[in-house]
Amino acid sequence: MPKTWLAVGSPKNWQRAFESGNLWGLKEPQRNLWETVEKGDRLFLYASTPVQGIIGTATVINKLIQTTPLWEEEVQQNKIIYPCLIEFQVDSLLSQAEWKSEKLVHDVVKKRVKFRQTFQIVEESLAAELSTALSKVVGSAPGEK
Repeated sequence: MPKTWLAVGSPKNWQRAFESGNLWGLKEPQRNLWETVEKGDRLFLYASTPVQGIIGTATVINKLIQTTPLWEEEVQQNKIIYPCLIEFQVDSLLSQAEWKSEKLVHDVVKKRVKFRQTFQIVEESLAAELSTALSKVVGSAPGEK
């Protein structure tokens, strides 16, 4: 059964992720999580401040090791900071103009984000609740095509 993950990043990094072919990166200390991610797993895409909410959903299609700086921080420092990449297919996504006004906000998710858990598994019951709520805002939820 596919797992569901919460991927948290700045709006700028989400823009870069979409521009780069739908890639998301994890730091080396998160490699153990990255190793448990599988093709078909679902993602909730959360944009941090100033958006502070879920902006879309995606499905994992591949995992890669990054060999060239991709993110702004990496390019500036000329080094790889997020070597563990997840390639995903967007299932549903608010337009960038709607991110602040239409995003999905959930108290449990907000609490997790405050504790800087930038990539984490989402329990089945919470994933179902988020999927239902998000489908009313964005359209199809993770895994629903």
